Parts: sequence; structure tokens; C-alpha cells
Amino acid sequence: MTGAAVCSTVCPLVCPPPSPTFPSREGNLADIASAGSLHEFLLKLHQDHGPIAAFWWGATYTVSICTHDYFKQQRTAADRPLDLYGLYRPLFGDKSCLYENGEAGLQRRRAYDVAFSHAACGRYLKHFQKLANRLVEGWGEVPAGEQIPVCEHTSSYALRATLLALHGEDMNDDATVNDFMRGYRVIWDEMELLLTEPLTDERAKELEKGKARIRAITDTIVERRKQNPPSEDDRHFIDIVINYSPDAEQQFCDALGYVIAGFHTTGNMLAFAIYYMCKNPEVQEKVHEEIVQVLGDDDVTIDNIPYLMYTHQVLQETLRCAVVAPWAARVRDVPFILGDYVIPKHAPVIHALGVASKNADVFPEPDKFDPERFSPKNSESRPPLSFIPFGFAGKRKCPAEKFAYGEAAIFLVAVCRKFRLALVNDQDIQQVHGFVTHPSDEIWVTLTKR
Repeated sequence: MTGAAVCSTVCPLVCPPPSPTFPSREGNLADIASAGSLHEFLLKLHQDHGPIAAFWWGATYTVSICTHDYFKQQRTAADRPLDLYGLYRPLFGDKSCLYENGEAGLQRRRAYDVAFSHAACGRYLKHFQKLANRLVEGWGEVPAGEQIPVCEHTSSYALRATLLALHGEDMNDDATVNDFMRGYRVIWDEMELLLTEPLTDERAKELEKGKARIRAITDTIVERRKQNPPSEDDRHFIDIVINYSPDAEQQFCDALGYVIAGFHTTGNMLAFAIYYMCKNPEVQEKVHEEIVQVLGDDDVTIDNIPYLMYTHQVLQETLRCAVVAPWAARVRDVPFILGDYVIPKHAPVIHALGVASKNADVFPEPDKFDPERFSPKNSESRPPLSFIPFGFAGKRKCPAEKFAYGEAAIFLVAVCRKFRLALVNDQDIQQVHGFVTHPSDEIWVTLTKR
């Protein structure tokens, strides 16, 4: 790799990190802000320095990798680098699972993963179906030609689906969900800003108000479920959290953290999927044809969802093309070899998942939306780990992959079964890359009933 230091017994830099535009202890953070996002900074970094490169996250020497062969060498790395994720500590809280490394962190994750098992996801589908049916019924009453705000609806659906699945029927009340959403919007706005702007005292106060609103709702649910323990068939994530530890602060941190992790990725994936299908009407029609052939008039179930193969391809290509989840990161407490280089202990290693998804050697014409990339035939020749939107490393990949695909598939089936969608004024929507990528503007569509 150009400019790389020669390996020695002393841990060398992988390559000379780019000099900060404004030399300071903030390292390349100003350059990340200037690029617009960490993802866009990493695109340029790897374009200039190759598939393994380095930069300064503040005063922390940080490595980034973006190809499947380097990803493969990181499969056993489980710990998260607190230097990178630490800026979100005011949001997630000190006792969040996000900040517990080592065996204790893995143990907590294993306990929580039960909430996303195959059987559990099968139970959640009925909740997703009710929400999707409710949305479609509402759209069916919209006068012909009236414009529908897609992002507003996909966000609402995804949040309600996540809350119902994680917290149970206690989150089936509109007033409670709307109150939760008001507090959540404040929290999410801060999460996006923290990547490029330090937290001010005024914003910190607003953040605490948002968290306090959500805390009150969560505490009420926790107390109610403690007093009325659910049956084994009706256990949700919140019940596992309650049983895992009596620590009320830890319960709140994990309840909030998993909502944050589970909501925005799916909401934005669905918004972009609708946008791409409107830009490519033939894709929309193929989804509808698959619904007719596979489901007829039946609902999506845990048994028939594997046969919605083209719908799954659409969702995968949406995640890739929109770069919905741009990066993850891991750290080790000892020096280790990565390719031809020695990585210093405690140096964060970013998995540039978004950069990998735009690799033209793996995905020709990477900015083109083409679900056929993920057909069984085309997927056979693609190297393992070349597309990993839910992560892959150290038994801490996103546990909710089946959950997210089930939630998204039910939404697309419900919508495409009843309507053809068309963009208003042929909008040109861009990607805004933050912690999760979101559309640059509201996506407006009109409906035609099938």
C-alpha cells in the first residue's frame, strides 16, 4: 500500500494518517466534518490509501478497512472501541450494553439475543402485520392524487413495530407512542449532530429532557410487567432485560439502546426502498408479481417469508445502494497482525461497510440500483463478507437481521399488494450519511390502487 510503514517488532503505523487540516488534538475530526460525514471521509481515505488506511480520531490513532479479505481477519474481534462510541455515551448512558466489553459484554448479548430468535421473530410478525394493515387502510382512504409523505410513514411504522416487539402490548397505545416519539426525536437529532459537532450545554439540557420523557414511559412499563409477569409465549425484550439485572439504570439504558438500534435502520431502509422502486417501476411490478405467486391473499409468515426471494433482493440492494449502515468498529487489547501490518493495541479498527458496498470490483456500476445483484446465481460468485450490512465480527453482529427483514418485508408486501406508487415531480433524493443514512428530503408519492 502506498506510503505504508514497514512492519517491525515495534507496532508501526499502518500508513501515515492524513495531516489534519487544522492541526490540533482533534486530529482529523475537522476533516470528517468538512467531508460531510465519516462515511464520505472514509471513501476518500480509502481511495487515496487503499483497502487499509489510518487517520486520527481526535488523539486516537485509528485504522479503517474496507475489503472482504481484511474483514475476514477481524471475525473474532468482539470489543467495541470506546474512543469512537464514547461520544454517544450521553445518549445511551454509562450502563448500556454498548459499553460493556469482554466476557461480561458477550454474556449480556447472548442473554438478549433470545429476544431475536427464529421463534421470537415469528411471534412478532403478527404485530408487524397489524401495523402494516392499518397503514394501508389509511392510505386507501386518501383521495386520488393526494401526496403521501413516505419518510413520515415508514418512520412511524418502524418505531411502532420496534416498540411493540421489544416492549409488548404496553406500546400499543397511540398516546404513549406519540409521547415516546416526541422525546425520541430530540435524542436522535443529537445523535446525528454528535458526529460533527460537540455537545453544548443548551443541547445537553434538551437531550436530558428527551431522555426524561422516555425514561418515565420505560419505568412505567417495567413496573407494570414486574407486577404482571408475562407467560413464556408472551415474553419480550423488556422482560429479558428486567430479569437479567435489577439495576434500573441498566434496564433503561438497554431498553433505549435497542430501540435506537432497531428503529432507524429499518425506517430509512423502507423509505429508500420505496424511492428506488418508484425510480425503477419494473422492480415494483416484479415485487407485486412475487406477492401474487408466493402469497396469493395470505399474510407473510415465518414459514413463507423465505420464498419472497425477490423482495429480499430489493431490500438487500436498498441497504447496499443507500449505504443505510455505513460503519462498525472493533478494538483489541493486544497488538495483532492485520494483513501485512501490525496494529497497535487499543487502536480502533473501523469496518467501513459503506465503502465496501460501493466497491466497483465487487459491484460494477455501484451507484446503480439493481436487485439482480443479489439473485442466487449472482451471489454465488461474490466473495464472502463483501456485503455485510448487519456486521459480522466477534459474535456482536446486529442480532436483529431476521427481525428487520421480517418487519420490512411485511411493509412492502402490504403496500405493493394494494398500490402502485409514483414519485411527485420525479424527485431526486440524496443520501445524508450520519450514524444511520437517511434521505435528504421527505419523499413524496402518489398512489394508484391495483
